[in-house]
Amino acid sequence: MSEPVPLAVLSMCLLGGLQAVAELLSRDNEVSGSDTHNAFSLTLRRYACMTLTNLTYADSTNKTVLCAMPIVLRALVSQLRSPEEELRQVTQQFSVESLLLMWYRNVCQHLNG
Repeated sequence: MSEPVPLAVLSMCLLGGLQAVAELLSRDNEVSGSDTHNAFSLTLRRYACMTLTNLTYADSTNKTVLCAMPIVLRALVSQLRSPEEELRQVTQQFSVESLLLMWYRNVCQHLNG
């Protein structure tokens, strides 16, 4: 049994907040590049990953939305190559706990039926 989604998370996602944060993350990656050392950019990306983690926690619908956004997946993969350790850790935690597990489940479902 899954946990109920908090009203604030539900409201933010219904109003496009999930997509906006994901878009912000991917656009910053495009503009600044994956190897940036810009403190503002790195902070923005860390907080964006933390926000996406909170918005997708125990919510497979939101995870599916993000998995359907190739620009976000490319940005996350790019961030895993960042020279900044803290950004890599936050990105890895979000990617593994949220998106990659959801992607794997979707692939398995597709293959099995």
